[in-house]
Amino acid sequence: MISKLLLLVTISFLQALKIGNFLHINSIIRQNNRLVVSTPGGVFTYDLFENKLDRSVITETPVKLALMQNLLTVFYIDMYGNLYRWTTSSGRVFYLASVGQATSLGVCCDKIYVENNGTITAFSTSGFRLGRQRPENGTVWVGRLNSYSKDSLKVSFLAPFFFYDDLAGKVELTYFYRDFNTLWVGTDRKGIYMYDMNLKTVRDSIQIGLAFDKVESIIGVDEKIFFGGDRGIVVKRKETWTPIEAKCQGVKKIAILNDTIYYENNCGIYLLTPNWQKLFQARAKLLGIHKGLIVIQKGDYLLELSPGANILYRVKTPYEISGMWIYKDQPIFLINKRVYSLDMKPLRKFNKFFPIYSMTSQGDTIYLLTEMGILKFSDGIVEKFPVPLRPASGISYPMVAGKNRLFIGSPEGVYIVYLEDLSFQRYTPDLRNPRVESLYFDGERLYIGTRRGLIILSF
Repeated sequence: MISKLLLLVTISFLQALKIGNFLHINSIIRQNNRLVVSTPGGVFTYDLFENKLDRSVITETPVKLALMQNLLTVFYIDMYGNLYRWTTSSGRVFYLASVGQATSLGVCCDKIYVENNGTITAFSTSGFRLGRQRPENGTVWVGRLNSYSKDSLKVSFLAPFFFYDDLAGKVELTYFYRDFNTLWVGTDRKGIYMYDMNLKTVRDSIQIGLAFDKVESIIGVDEKIFFGGDRGIVVKRKETWTPIEAKCQGVKKIAILNDTIYYENNCGIYLLTPNWQKLFQARAKLLGIHKGLIVIQKGDYLLELSPGANILYRVKTPYEISGMWIYKDQPIFLINKRVYSLDMKPLRKFNKFFPIYSMTSQGDTIYLLTEMGILKFSDGIVEKFPVPLRPASGISYPMVAGKNRLFIGSPEGVYIVYLEDLSFQRYTPDLRNPRVESLYFDGERLYIGTRRGLIILSF
């Protein structure tokens, strides 16, 4: 039965966070109860009272300096010397003016101040150049005028155990709050460290976001979420994001078996334990896990391997396998827009709806994305739903189902189909390339992997 579709172009009732390459810190400033942090992947604010990420935005170019005018608006400068305004209530980023390579950024009342090696120029909050002016007494600064370099004697106590720590990374900028006796230290790949200036010890650390841009694989296991991308893996557990440097870059697929991570990259399939990682299969494609076995494609064969790399099952495949899903406790495969079983037999009940562009399973229910619409197979009944997009060859359409919703990724963003009344919404992130590479739904949040970073929608 086909219900009337209702297209909604906004999802204002959903909270969206855009997570980019946030582990390299370009500047830090504390304003009220928030840290405002600029990174190569964009800007984020961190709530120090709640100890969690507050707001974030992915930008097309690295952000050098950032600070808030108030709790709703952030002004920042990207690497090309352009001044922008980010309005967090709407998520929009607006160009204001070209200001050159600033070394500090200040804001007070209705003016923005740009400092370049001692020369200070004022701008209106709409971007109009006001010329050289003396800053007002209440001006808040971020950058050179309000930070210490690593050569400062006031932070020399850090040198023996921080500046040469490979795990912590290289210090790029520090910020010291005398009233709290706290020093915030930004690193190049490990986020932010907080030091007690009296005890000369680490009190806490903030590690948020990805160490890469393109997010190709997302999987959740035991309250942990694993993200694979063009430069490695990041593990999220609660509010902590921990990067793992993968051997041979370009992680395309992640699978978890017991406490071992299996990941596919440009060199093949590696296995990673808490203590070491090594090559598992060279020149192979990782498909998934089935009943304690690792399922891969190697050459013209589909293989099921034990954790010890012993081949327990092998069958010849007709074409390259696009993906694997578990349906009624058995693996099925999408090959050349058709569905095959483990023994590489075509499944006619699905293939009569050829071509099939994507699918996802949830228990004993499976959804297929076809040209005629979305097909739902459950309890021997086939239902057809109108599809909000027209799929095309050569494009990936990741799909996940959960909480009576179906999520479909596309080059334009994500479509959310509500299975109760078949209404749907489209979420198009404000990115130059919003193409969706991967999806994961944990029951409350939808994780959207794109070519520019990660977007989290909370329901």
